[in-house]
Amino acid sequence: MGFLSHQECDHLIALARDKLEKSMVADNDPDKSIMGEVRTSSSMFLTRNKIKLFLELSVGLPLGPSFQKILHYENGEKYGPHFDYFHDKTNQQLGGHRISTVLM
Repeated sequence: MGFLSHQECDHLIALARDKLEKSMVADNDPDKSIMGEVRTSSSMFLTRNKIKLFLELSVGLPLGPSFQKILHYENGEKYGPHFDYFHDKTNQQLGGHRISTVLM
């Protein structure tokens, strides 16, 4: 058993399955996201309260404001090398920088 149980992983996958769309990447304009060749996955956002509550109960730790996205990669899809660091105030006000990622 890992960070999340098989049942918890299955639950998150089921929540996301019918809502996946082409993933976007940050643009130079902090208020805008664009499609880019560097990222070929699909993703979706769950409501913050729903996923935060589920994961906080699962792992017993409070989660930051940005933990709300589920990504799906098919064989051959990728998110190429990039920097996840933003200097602008908009991204800082939205919770700042990601400090962890959960793979399942």
